[in-house]
Amino acid sequence: MPKFLALITISIKMIDLKKHILTILFCVLITQVHAQSSLFNREPLTINHSVIDTVEVNLNGKVMDMLWINDTIQVRIKNKIIKVDSTEIYKMRRALRDSTYCNTQEKINNVIKFARIAAQNCYSYAIEKYFDNSTVFNQSLFNSLTHLSKKSAEKILANYFTEIDRFLTNPKHNLKQAITDDVLLAFLDKYGSAMHFVYYNNGIFYSKNGGLKPIEFQSLKKFLKTSYWDTEEIVIYKIDEDKLKSIITK
Repeated sequence: MPKFLALITISIKMIDLKKHILTILFCVLITQVHAQSSLFNREPLTINHSVIDTVEVNLNGKVMDMLWINDTIQVRIKNKIIKVDSTEIYKMRRALRDSTYCNTQEKINNVIKFARIAAQNCYSYAIEKYFDNSTVFNQSLFNSLTHLSKKSAEKILANYFTEIDRFLTNPKHNLKQAITDDVLLAFLDKYGSAMHFVYYNNGIFYSKNGGLKPIEFQSLKKFLKTSYWDTEEIVIYKIDEDKLKSIITK
């Protein structure tokens, strides 16, 4: 074969080889992009709940035992529409010895407004905020209508969260230490009982106290001084993702 024909043949083969290499590289790139896109767009895992038993039914809601993941917890759920019973008003007037209690529509509306705000307690609120900020899990049980018992709240922490830190509230300089983002804080009294939950992320604490509206604050020291001065210790938790994933995806 003439020398120039051999060179042409080699050049053609080199061009074909480059095409094959480019094709392979392009396929690898498309696969990686697709995998990353699928990971980014993956839907959060849903934490389901179901009713086990209705413990109590009243004018404005129910107390129920619920199956949440693998545990039975007790919640009180308010109805969306709050009613004021004239019989209950009469009882309250007698108990308070106040004949003017709820004697106008405006006062009745204030009672309804308070009942709506008070429907959710600190445990339910902190857990709701935690999952609102999660890209891995979502849930629908804890919301503005849900009151979670302390016993059930502590059960959720024990079984599905992991303790990552704890510190005493005295000396006071402990309250200025850095806190990891996206965590749930449990405020313990001298008996070791969790009397309050708070969600923390990006320098902001999210809290709801009883019948008050939710608040945001930045100074743990000031908050404890005005609201939970009897807190002895604060424990910090994060969700146990691996455990929860293994349960949900079974």
